[in-house]
Amino acid sequence: MKKNSAILVIPSFDFTILNSVEGQRTRSAGYYLYYPPLGLCSIAATLQAGGFGVSIFDGQFERNWPGCLLRKVEEESPALVGILTTTPALPVVKHLVSELRALRERTGAEFKIAAGGPHISCDPEIIPELGADFGVI
Repeated sequence: MKKNSAILVIPSFDFTILNSVEGQRTRSAGYYLYYPPLGLCSIAATLQAGGFGVSIFDGQFERNWPGCLLRKVEEESPALVGILTTTPALPVVKHLVSELRALRERTGAEFKIAAGGPHISCDPEIIPELGADFGVI
């Protein structure tokens, strides 16, 4: 385990689900809902200034989700995996946390799983339901 390293994650989520009309997804549906991860970038900069190695994993652009992230976590052995948690992505985050916990059990890795972001700040009581080790508000 790398004591001073973190992987910050933007979960993969199909925002067109939110804007579909009667289940029909259009090419432009949801396009405007994805914004650059400025919050994670700020957290990454703060961690780097404190001596941490940090990488941001953007599931919106990675293929083979969540397999590619799980491989990265297994290879890099970070101390922390932090997951951006928004309300529409709650099911995706819950599944990801479950996969990360299974990886941790299978490999004996010791990384911590943190959930943070808008939904956690509004509803911190959801942290145990998600299965994260802790939340950041």
